[in-house]
Amino acid sequence: MTAALASSDPSSSPPTQSVWLSREQAAAYISHRVGVPITATVLANKASTGDGPPYRIWGGKGGLGRGGRGRYAVYRPADLDTWIETQFHDPLAKASNV
Repeated sequence: MTAALASSDPSSSPPTQSVWLSREQAAAYISHRVGVPITATVLANKASTGDGPPYRIWGGKGGLGRGGRGRYAVYRPADLDTWIETQFHDPLAKASNV
């Protein structure tokens, strides 16, 4: 299986096509879509507890990166969009509920 990785520049505008995003790019994508900052560290923590968006592992022994031993979490924008929607709560009737 071949994975197409997006540009490594996380400051570029988040891609909208179906590509694989690194954890840093996924954090930038979520921040851009929701308007609330989220970091790659937050995504890593959520991944370790099972509370984050779905991801896959790319690479590994004999794979690319870090001398052939790198493993990377990669995300699809469609999966991120679905996860973003699950993070919203019901609309609030008054500001005191915030």
